[in-house]
Amino acid sequence: MRKKEWFVLIACILSFFCSGFLAFGEQCFFIRENTLRLHILANSDSPADQALKLKIRDAVLAQSGDLFSGCDTREKMIGAAKEQLSDIRRTARQTAVHNGYDLPVEVSVTDMFFETRQYDDVILPAGTYTAVRIEIGEAAGKNWWCVLYPPLCVSAAETGFTEADSQIGDSLLKRQELPRYRAKLAVVEWWEALCRRLDE
Repeated sequence: MRKKEWFVLIACILSFFCSGFLAFGEQCFFIRENTLRLHILANSDSPADQALKLKIRDAVLAQSGDLFSGCDTREKMIGAAKEQLSDIRRTARQTAVHNGYDLPVEVSVTDMFFETRQYDDVILPAGTYTAVRIEIGEAAGKNWWCVLYPPLCVSAAETGFTEADSQIGDSLLKRQELPRYRAKLAVVEWWEALCRRLDE
């Protein structure tokens, strides 16, 4: 095969792979732009602080039915979270006090970077997501997170979410597809981490 033919062949192969990564990148972007995450940082990694983190998680999720009732889109959930930050903070703070802790609690709605993570049967690619962030005390311990929208960590019935309201639930990357996505996810994570470092 002549050099020109080799060049054309290589160009076609590269074009094929680039188009595949571009489509995958667009899918990852869609997921990030249509997901709201809950992120809770423990005071420290001590067993007691980690246990408190989970108790605060349970209390906040138990309250989520009232907080997000009727919120059938990500935008509505973000709006409700911003309006009720003080209520979320109060719930977290009262839970800490009830368990014998006098720790400050900070709650915010923020855009933050997450590495590629798996939650139940779905995979969330690396990148910047909007999240309801709860920081307990020094916020120096291991974190816990879940997906508030679509409502994967709370019942869909509690939030008023239905499949007719949004198709994002069907568009998340599925765990059974991980083998064929693994290389692409690695490239996405590398690219997102690089962009993050360049922005800092």
